[in-house]
Amino acid sequence: MLLLLAAGSALAGWPEPEPAGLSLRLGGQHSAALVPPFRAASRERSAGELSLGWAPPGPLQLRLSGDYLRDAFASGSTVSGPGDLRLTTDALLWSGALDVHGRWQVKLPNANDRAELGTDETDATLSVEARRALGDLALGATAGLAIVGNPLMFANQDDLLITHLSGSLPAGPLRISADVGGSWATSRNPARMAAELGAEGRCPWLGGVAAGAGLTPAAADWMARVWLGWGWGCPSP
Repeated sequence: MLLLLAAGSALAGWPEPEPAGLSLRLGGQHSAALVPPFRAASRERSAGELSLGWAPPGPLQLRLSGDYLRDAFASGSTVSGPGDLRLTTDALLWSGALDVHGRWQVKLPNANDRAELGTDETDATLSVEARRALGDLALGATAGLAIVGNPLMFANQDDLLITHLSGSLPAGPLRISADVGGSWATSRNPARMAAELGAEGRCPWLGGVAAGAGLTPAAADWMARVWLGWGWGCPSP
């Protein structure tokens, strides 16, 4: 299990892996004092999110997600528009006492870069996650590389080291999840690290909430997220 921040992170997703079959989630998020990659000005960002997941029989899971963004700056100006589309593929590479997953994500540059809602660059992220179950407790450690295009310089990119530590535990009808991680500093971007705690209803209802706080200056000061969804093909708890 890996909890991924949906704003200001090279990876985006939901607190739980996709349930078997098809799943759909619709939600909203707000991030305070967010500084996106390659930008200098912080802003308040609100987003409406839509995520479609598919977990067919076998080792693969797929997720397509998109959002609609509204940024409010300290000057009082606001901009809004569609965000980027993200396609994520998760594959089980090794199963045993320690499960190893490979994850690939591509970001399609749909967002308006002149309004600083996006970068107008196609970014890719490759990561590997090791997961271990200790009874009901699930632990995960992730390391990866995000190749992100620089909107301020032609044919230029930055390679971000991504790390996460995560855990989840069932609590009645809910599953509680926690994550600490983000991107490390480079010569072009400061570190963006955050901690997040979330809870999601177990199949077939996928409603949940999450809240987090930034651990580095460029990360959002705080964020909050709520969503509601349904899983087709997964058993009731």
